[in-house]
Amino acid sequence: MGARTAAFVLSAVLVFFLGLCGWEGALALHSGFTGGGASAGLLGARH
Repeated sequence: MGARTAAFVLSAVLVFFLGLCGWEGALALHSGFTGGGASAGLLGARH
């Protein structure tokens, strides 16, 4: 595997995991705001 291909694959994996973390954060915020109020929503607390 060439250096360019390895960099592309690692970049794709990084973007995937950052997107996954962002999605989980959005779900935590939504869950906190709908179930626990504004402070729980800002902290990302889940039930």
